Amino acid sequence: MTLRYKVPLEMMHAANVLFGGIYSKNYKKLNRGYNILMTVAKVYAPYVFFKGCFDDTNLRKLSKAMAVDQNDVSIFNFDTRCINWSSYLVNTNIPAAIKCCLRPRESVADDRSESTWEK
Repeated sequence: MTLRYKVPLEMMHAANVLFGGIYSKNYKKLNRGYNILMTVAKVYAPYVFFKGCFDDTNLRKLSKAMAVDQNDVSIFNFDTRCINWSSYLVNTNIPAAIKCCLRPRESVADDRSESTWEK
């Protein structure tokens, strides 16, 4: 990543300084994008390189046991096969991670101190 993206970005920064700031707008935009990408990569690295496999056998047994009463099935939907995981990651999880990573530390601490029931 460093050789392919960061080195050319720093060369652009050096050219920007030499030529009096004519590339400053482009440099700031590209540097911000690079920083966001690196932050997201650091956040998701443990999940990407995780070699484990999650077993939902007990969850399926619970779902079958609840299938007797249709009220319980409609209230507690435990079927993990109905979740569109790629859509969830792209539309929910990744934007939330980016939003959380880009927030200043003070606002994160303030949000955690407030109860969700009070809002």
